[in-house]
Amino acid sequence: MYRSRLIPRPISVLGLVGGPLICASAAAVMFGLYTQLSVPGSLAALPVFAWEVTLAVRLNARGFRRTRLA
Repeated sequence: MYRSRLIPRPISVLGLVGGPLICASAAAVMFGLYTQLSVPGSLAALPVFAWEVTLAVRLNARGFRRTRLA
């Protein structure tokens, strides 16, 4: 979505930042650095949550940019 620009770039960046954060958080939980339901785990999940909500609202309201699909 970032390269094709079907949605605005800031929305894509939220997903690109949030994905590695959530993976790093999962690895930290596996190694016992903190529990899954903790403040660091919740903070790592915030960008992914924001991306999912923003993407859903954007697609329901406006859809993809049709000029990019042609």
